[in-house]
Amino acid sequence: MHCCPNCFSDSFLQDHIKAVSNKTGKCSFCKTDNINLISPGVLIDRFEPLLNLYEKNEDGRPLNKLLEEDWSIFRIQKHEIQQNLLQEISGDTNLIKKKYLPVFSREQKTLSNGKSLEKN
Repeated sequence: MHCCPNCFSDSFLQDHIKAVSNKTGKCSFCKTDNINLISPGVLIDRFEPLLNLYEKNEDGRPLNKLLEEDWSIFRIQKHEIQQNLLQEISGDTNLIKKKYLPVFSREQKTLSNGKSLEKN
């Protein structure tokens, strides 16, 4: 499977794909033809910092939905295709089955439970 710059709305990812691509053809995800292609796993180093902002939580939501709401990364609109692309990027074949929450929401919850950052 291969992805292309048109799978993403982020210009940094688009430029990175164009720079490292050594193949053109039809994208496996967005179906754009005659475009620069790369293996999605090549993008893991670009996604790891974002993925580290989320943690597994059974009360959470699919990771692709969180990434899209927080960062508007995907140009692809179909959530199933976003999930498949993200699964290919991460190399985690069970990613689709997992739910996530932002790490910062846990920190905010801790602060809202009466903890104060102010010195008394």
